[in-house]
Amino acid sequence: MSHPLASGIIAAPVLPFRDNGAIDWPTLERYIAQVAAGGPRAIAMNMAVSEVSSLDLDEQLEVLRRCKTVLAGACTLLSGLNVTHTGAARDVSRKLVEAGAEGVVVFPPMPAFMGAVTVPMIEAYHRAVAESVDVPILAFQTYFASYPKGAITALAGIPSVVSIKDASFNVDHTAANVKEAAAAKGSAK
Repeated sequence: MSHPLASGIIAAPVLPFRDNGAIDWPTLERYIAQVAAGGPRAIAMNMAVSEVSSLDLDEQLEVLRRCKTVLAGACTLLSGLNVTHTGAARDVSRKLVEAGAEGVVVFPPMPAFMGAVTVPMIEAYHRAVAESVDVPILAFQTYFASYPKGAITALAGIPSVVSIKDASFNVDHTAANVKEAAAAKGSAK
């Protein structure tokens, strides 16, 4: 049986800011309530569009706490995990879950995953996150770190990895990923 986060709509809302660069908390709270009213499977904060790379960790955690309060169980709250190395991935993933994340979207660690990333590197990194938190994990393949053939099959071997977000912006790569995912799913029976 497939995990609920492996299908459906996962919204990744923008993060509103004030003119002075501070997060506009009242607008965020109203906006998250409106997004949740649309019935997505989950809402993912601390993603690229919600400026995760511009936020410090305390701001990321506060975004989650406030969204968790607003959602009050209406849908699953996910958080992006955007760090540069495995030690930080372990530590920050635990903090994200403690702040309210019910799942973690694992960004490729940059710059480590730029260029010649290997399947064992991808698997070890995601496994480290999975061993640190007891929530669903969504892998996030980006244009800057396209996963090689075999990565999806390896990720399918980690029980808490439930899906992959493909932002490679390459139709051929995406088609190959879909084919590999179908084969990995078929071999899991």
